[in-house]
Amino acid sequence: MKKILTIITMVLMTISLNAQVYSVIGSFSGWNEDIDMTEIDDNTYYASVENLAVGSHEFKIRQDHDWSYNWGDDGTGNVTTANGNNFVVDVTEEGSTIEIQFKPTVPEIKIELNNEIVTQTIYYNFISKGKAAEVISKPNGRKYFGNMEISTT
Repeated sequence: MKKILTIITMVLMTISLNAQVYSVIGSFSGWNEDIDMTEIDDNTYYASVENLAVGSHEFKIRQDHDWSYNWGDDGTGNVTTANGNNFVVDVTEEGSTIEIQFKPTVPEIKIELNNEIVTQTIYYNFISKGKAAEVISKPNGRKYFGNMEISTT
C-alpha cells in the first residue's frame, strides 16, 4: 500500500510540475503583476480586470509568468502565436471591466469591455483539396482566409 501511495504522489507531483499557468499582464498593473487566468473549460482560460480608469489600456497574455511564451496582437486584431504587439482596449467609462477568454492551442481570443465584444478571433480549420486552411472570424461577422474576405453563403 505504501508503494502505491508513493507512486501516486510522484505522478501528482509530475503533473503539477508540468502544469502551465496563463496570465494577463499590462499597463493596468504597471506591467508588474500577472493576473492568473482560470481554466473555464477544456483548454479555454478566463481572466477579468476590473475598476479600470478611463484611457487606453494595453496588455499581453503570457505563460508561466515569463516572457519566453507570450501572445499579443498581430497588428490586425488577430492573436499571434508568439510575441506581437500589445492588445489595446480604449476605456471611456470609469470603473470599466475587461474580460478575456484565451485558447492557447489554436490560438483564439475574445476580449469584452463591459460585456461588449471588442475583439474576437476564432479559427476554423478545414480541408480543401487535401490541404489544411484556416478561416478567421471577426466580431463584425465577416470571415477571412489570410487577408481575403470569404463568403459562407
